[in-house]
Amino acid sequence: MAADVPRSLIIIPDLHIPWHHARGVAALIEFCYDRRPQMAVQLGDAYDMYSASSYAKKHSRMRGHGGTLFEEAQSGTGFWLNLLASCDSVHYIPGNHEDRLHRNIVEANPALAGHPALELPSVLLLPQGVNTHPVGTKLRVGNIIICHGDQLLGRLDRRTHPALDVLRKYPNQHTVFGHTHKIATAGQVVYNYDRPRTFAAWNIGWLGDHTQVEYETDPLWRLGFAYVEFWSDGDGRQRFTFYQIEMVDGRFSWGGKVYGD
Repeated sequence: MAADVPRSLIIIPDLHIPWHHARGVAALIEFCYDRRPQMAVQLGDAYDMYSASSYAKKHSRMRGHGGTLFEEAQSGTGFWLNLLASCDSVHYIPGNHEDRLHRNIVEANPALAGHPALELPSVLLLPQGVNTHPVGTKLRVGNIIICHGDQLLGRLDRRTHPALDVLRKYPNQHTVFGHTHKIATAGQVVYNYDRPRTFAAWNIGWLGDHTQVEYETDPLWRLGFAYVEFWSDGDGRQRFTFYQIEMVDGRFSWGGKVYGD
């Protein structure tokens, strides 16, 4: 699936609403209002979908504490409204956590299949204007493929250098993904006749709060997101500059301004 090439693009990794990093997400939104990206892509696991998980759940995490589907949906409304107000177009590629809805609810109750009330935009109360893509979508924006990442390689989250592994499997494309909550970059030069071409893979971190989720103890996860600007050189070929922005405790600096204060 391809999208029109924007002038600027912000790529947002896993948020795990309502267990998102409040300061980090606020800093991201402030950056969007300042930069006004032409396109925003959230690449999956925007929501934790805690109550739809097949794993054992803590009673303290359920009703009244953000753990129900309705509470998760309510917690995410402000994020989407701010994104729609600061970016020209907003795209959402659901990840494996959003897929819990169908895997653990719809598939377990086939009579519910196809009911419009159980489609993600309805369940998550997504505002009008959010372009929601099917789970597993690989969205092409210019020369970049954007996806969640869980379907790129088996047990991707446990790999030491997921970006390098993705580049080895997909050596002739630029790939941006999340899923692992890690930040990693890998690149290589490939010669096409007499002209070198560079390809890369970027694993762009996450924007969740590791003190809230229950998946890991002392995880090697890093806060961040990506910002891309597209341009053309003298012979009309499309180019882009990729900025991997890492946060420290939900804060980062850009152009002399500190976001997240």
